[in-house]
Amino acid sequence: MEDNDLGILRSLSVEDAETSGGGFPGWVGNIAGSLRTDNPAYQQAWTPYMTAISKIIALNQITNGGPIILVQSENEFSAGTGRSDYMQDIINLYRANGIMIHIRYLLAITENDQHGGAAGNFSPDLPGTGRVNIYCGDSYPQSTRWTQVQAVYYSDHEAVAPSNPLCLAEFGGGWLLGWASAPRGGTGYEMFSKAFPVSYSQTSFNQFITATDLSGPAYEDIFYKENYAQTATIMNIYSAYQV
Repeated sequence: MEDNDLGILRSLSVEDAETSGGGFPGWVGNIAGSLRTDNPAYQQAWTPYMTAISKIIALNQITNGGPIILVQSENEFSAGTGRSDYMQDIINLYRANGIMIHIRYLLAITENDQHGGAAGNFSPDLPGTGRVNIYCGDSYPQSTRWTQVQAVYYSDHEAVAPSNPLCLAEFGGGWLLGWASAPRGGTGYEMFSKAFPVSYSQTSFNQFITATDLSGPAYEDIFYKENYAQTATIMNIYSAYQV
């Protein structure tokens, strides 16, 4: 990070659907019982890593002069039997190892779901175990075609987390493409969207756009502004770059 940059840390035992096995090391697949639950065998597996990384986070959080302002406890995960206790175990470990900054959670949303932040999993304003400090949603309104803006973030947020700022912690800055989704010679989604231009009528803005980049300036101008209009004060673009 550059000097004076602030960051949100995603220090999870699982990463995302775009990596092999969700980012789990291969040996985790040999653990008996369910993963991402309060299964004792799984807890034994994640505790050493999360203990080590949480101590590093604590040393570099903003309260100690570092750049980390938020830390994530889980990702795209729903509350439920065994799962909520597991979430609370992570939060307790973070706190025990000196993390004082707010803990956030990224809500589970499927492809192009219009309800980013609607379910209220682990919201501090709802009852239950595993509640975090700042509740966030994710949303990917754009995929391999131009779509309408999603006008439900504010109303959904007010229904489940009204005391929190509206946080879109994983807002679509790109899209995943499987192998051989487009001819070789490009750099994945960016070159795919440039190679297959589409036209899009955004009637609410009274304009017609020929899009040659599904995540470029035209997309940003419309979709980011719509988020701000819905009072989003925390917005993280996912992802600008992945390897």
